Amino acid sequence: MKTLKIDPELVEIGKLKPHPKNADVYGSEGNEDVSDLVRLIGQFGISNPIVVNEDFTIISGHRRYRAALELNMSEVPCEIRSFGSPEDELEFLVLANTYREQKSTAVINICLGFFCKEMSRFCTLFLCIKIYFADWDFFCIFAKDNACKNVSNRTYSTNKKTLQTIYLMKKLNIYLDTSVISHLDAPDTPEKMSETLELWEMLKTRSDVKIVISELTLHELNRCQQPKLRFLLEKINEFDYLFLEISEDDKKLADHYLDNAVLTKKSIDDLTHIAVATLNDCRYILSWNFKHFVNPKTIHAVWAINKMRNLPEIEIVSPSMMLGGF
Repeated sequence: MKTLKIDPELVEIGKLKPHPKNADVYGSEGNEDVSDLVRLIGQFGISNPIVVNEDFTIISGHRRYRAALELNMSEVPCEIRSFGSPEDELEFLVLANTYREQKSTAVINICLGFFCKEMSRFCTLFLCIKIYFADWDFFCIFAKDNACKNVSNRTYSTNKKTLQTIYLMKKLNIYLDTSVISHLDAPDTPEKMSETLELWEMLKTRSDVKIVISELTLHELNRCQQPKLRFLLEKINEFDYLFLEISEDDKKLADHYLDNAVLTKKSIDDLTHIAVATLNDCRYILSWNFKHFVNPKTIHAVWAINKMRNLPEIEIVSPSMMLGGF
C-alpha cells in the first residue's frame, strides 16, 4: 500500500462514498449520534483528513464524513491512498477501526475471511491464531460457527498480510492524555519535560507499542498557542498512531463514572479520556495529571467500576513511572 497524495487535499464532498464493508464493522451508520463531532468540526474544522482510495471510496473517516454532511460542507480534506487490492483496503479499514468494540465479532470475521482465502499449513495457522486467541479450543468453536469450518483438516498457502493484521490488533495500546503531549514543550517544568522527551524516544523504539490519541486530545491541544501547537502536532506524527473518535458508548461509560463519583461533573472530559481508553483495549493511560488521573482514588474507582462491568483492566500511570519499565 502506498500514499498517492502525501499532503491532504480538499475534495468535493459529493465525490465521496462510504465503503460497502463499513457497516459490517460499525453497524448501521444512521443509528450513531455524531452531534459532538459536528460541534467539534464546526469549531475547529477537520484536523484528521478522511482517508479515501483513488475512486474516492472512504476507507477511514465515515463519521467525519457524516458530520461534514450535516454541516453542509462543500469540500473536506482527504488523504488519497492507492491500495494494492481490495484486501489491502479492508485490512486498513479493520486496523483503523479496531476500537469499535460492539463490532469486534465482525472484525474477527473479516480476518477469518482472509484466512479462508489464503492460509498457510496447519502448523503455521495454529501458531498465528494463537497470537489472537489465548485458547485454541475457543477458536475451533468460533470457527465452526463462523467462517472456517473443519479448519484443522485443511491445508493453506501463506497469507502474510492477514497474519500481520491479527498481530497488530494485539499490540500494546498506550493512550496519551493531553498533559503528556503538552509537556513535550514545557520549559516551565523542565523535569517533566525531560522525562516526557525521554519516554517519547523510548516509545519510538518499541515495535510492540501502538500510540493512541482521541479527538478529545486534539481538541484540548488546539488550546495551545503557536508555535507550540505546530511543534506538538509534528511530534505526534512521529508515530503511526491510532486516532479515535468519541462514540456513544464512550460517553455512556464516562457518564457512568460520573454517576459513581469517580470525578465531578466539571471533569467530564477527563472521565471521557478514561472511557475511550478503556473501551478501546488500551493497556495504559499515560498522564501528568496527578489531580484527576494518576492518584489512588481515581485509579481504585476506575478499577472497581471496570471490574463490576466486566471491562478491561487499565493502568493509569505517569511518564516517570513508565520509564521504570513496562
